[in-house]
Amino acid sequence: MPATALKPEQLFTLDILAPNLVGYQAPQAAHDPAGDWTQSYRLHSLGRVRGPAVGGALGTVALTRKRLDDQRFSLQVTCQKPAGGKFTDKLEARIEARAERLPVAERWTWKSEIVDGDGQRVADSGMERSATAQPDALLFANPPRRTPIHGPWTLAWLLFEAIGRLPREPFAPLSFTLVDDFDQIKPGGALAYAQTQSVILGDRPVQQTRIEELPQGRIHKTSWEMSGGRPVPLHVYHQLGQGIVPWVYWVDDRGRPLLIVSGIEAYVLEAGQK
Repeated sequence: MPATALKPEQLFTLDILAPNLVGYQAPQAAHDPAGDWTQSYRLHSLGRVRGPAVGGALGTVALTRKRLDDQRFSLQVTCQKPAGGKFTDKLEARIEARAERLPVAERWTWKSEIVDGDGQRVADSGMERSATAQPDALLFANPPRRTPIHGPWTLAWLLFEAIGRLPREPFAPLSFTLVDDFDQIKPGGALAYAQTQSVILGDRPVQQTRIEELPQGRIHKTSWEMSGGRPVPLHVYHQLGQGIVPWVYWVDDRGRPLLIVSGIEAYVLEAGQK
């Protein structure tokens, strides 16, 4: 662990997220990134810099990994974001992939819809798609389309799974084509280890009282100070590429991505996740 533990507000990409990490308790249970697990995230918007909604929770993301055999797994994705007013944008997807260092998707389905405050789908807001991979192309249905693809590639959501299995030390950067939003081809991607940093997590405001002696007498002064946090070693990975904002992943020793910052959005893993 690095000798110096820093607070989130002292670290680039965590500084803007710091107000949402007050009292954050990182999961401490055992975790196998290559096993079966479910991880739920709070999705925060970091676009606002003033007002009561600064960095407020924007939505939720749940990921469930299940082993299909020794070499393959499925990843279930559920994402909900506000769509304005009382409406919610819902996304559900299922991906089957080979568990290589950079996961290789074999087939996937995804559907999205907008629901109202009663959970009812808004008319004409639904969409359902599917795709399968061939050695040199992706075959999409609804409508049918064949998209050539060459060299290493992966789906954007699979990086949430892959990042936990990567070495927690320097390695040759992974170069690949990113398939974003399940069907958007974005070449020139790169994923690399950056550093390991001890981060103080769990600080919360605590009232402190001290006595101050004045010529006129003794007074009690009250102040609020951040305390109670503990240093957590986090391994940092950077993802860059054409047509995307930079992504920064902060991963714990057990391979759980705790904090992920992507442009003006951030994902914070809920405590108690397996």
